Amino acid sequence: MGNMLIGIIAGLAGAFFSTAILRGQLFFARFNSGPSRYLPPTATASALLAVAYFAGAQVLGPGNEVSKGLTHGNLNSCGALFPLAKMATTMLSYWSGIAGGIFAPSLSAGSALGADGARFMGASVESCALIGMAALLSGTIQAPITSFVIIFEDA
Repeated sequence: MGNMLIGIIAGLAGAFFSTAILRGQLFFARFNSGPSRYLPPTATASALLAVAYFAGAQVLGPGNEVSKGLTHGNLNSCGALFPLAKMATTMLSYWSGIAGGIFAPSLSAGSALGADGARFMGASVESCALIGMAALLSGTIQAPITSFVIIFEDA
């Protein structure tokens, strides 16, 4: 039951994540010409630095080390707010116009979301992290079978 709950929550978070990226890009597209073209990178870079300051530098970059630590049962790999902060930094990167990728950030946010669920339910961190990874990536890219195969191929 707990694993199913993690899957549902992470899948919905992934759907929100991809929708927010697309809607944010549409919002910032209106500033693509004239002097206002400097607004998106300036505003998003400032917001990204603020998130990193409060959540820690581990939210920057792809997050591979966090995912690896969580799938090996290391709950100290990240804090409880890591999934939200990681999604926020990825969205801000996309909105700035300088996208850094969606695959690895989705995996790290998903693994952290699953690990948070494991903390709450007293379940296996490793399995919950893997389920969170698969579900969040599935919700983000809307390809559940592909997400499942990619994640469990590496596990």
